[in-house]
Amino acid sequence: IQKFQVYAAMMTGNVINLGVAFAQGNMNEIKFRLSMIGSYFAGTVCARSIEQSCCGDYNDKRHHKVVAPAAVAMFAIADRIPADHQKRKLVLLSAAYGMIYATASQALNGTIMQLMTGHVTKIGTAVSDRLRNANAGHWNEVPSFCILGSFIIGCTFGARIFVLLKQEQPIFTVIGVIYGILLLLFQ
Repeated sequence: IQKFQVYAAMMTGNVINLGVAFAQGNMNEIKFRLSMIGSYFAGTVCARSIEQSCCGDYNDKRHHKVVAPAAVAMFAIADRIPADHQKRKLVLLSAAYGMIYATASQALNGTIMQLMTGHVTKIGTAVSDRLRNANAGHWNEVPSFCILGSFIIGCTFGARIFVLLKQEQPIFTVIGVIYGILLLLFQ
């Protein structure tokens, strides 16, 4: 993933790189970034469609039982894509992340998990509020602490695994299973 300077789950970087590619007139990069964004978008549309067809109520989480195995399968398929087709792997992973993040965001009442700037901002303002008013009410930023901490642990774990393995392993299958289990826990 570092080879293509892309994060399959974070569209901000892809949108920025798309703008740069337009400015440079780099059609191959434009097509790649559009495919990443489009794939993520398709994943979110798919997750929402599954949700709407399975559930009549916004709080009903039955669709997780459909989205979780679908996302796990997509991660497992990505592991089977040969090394000489890495961009295809990234596009598939982007769709899987779109499904996962749309579902998790809905399960967490609209919390966007993958944008750390928002969580750091929430934590910073909450700490400031707490320091200014020791009698402040309920601490509302526990989810942001958990998400930020989980993200850091996940990045550390992922980077360390790749360094230790030094070869292509079914890491996406493992990641997919972890995401699938987490989605199922939000039942």
